[in-house]
Amino acid sequence: MIANGGANKKRINKKHLVLEKLYRRCEKQNSFVFHNDLVKEVSKQYGFKNK
Repeated sequence: MIANGGANKKRINKKHLVLEKLYRRCEKQNSFVFHNDLVKEVSKQYGFKNK
């Protein structure tokens, strides 16, 4: 995935995508308390290893 379609193209890494998805999910639920199982679930969607 490419962010900022201009000359300064940057690759968005998997960790960023996971963090963004977690944030949006918590924002939607209006609760920023989450557990490791949720992190694992979201991480798996992007092929990011959660250590």
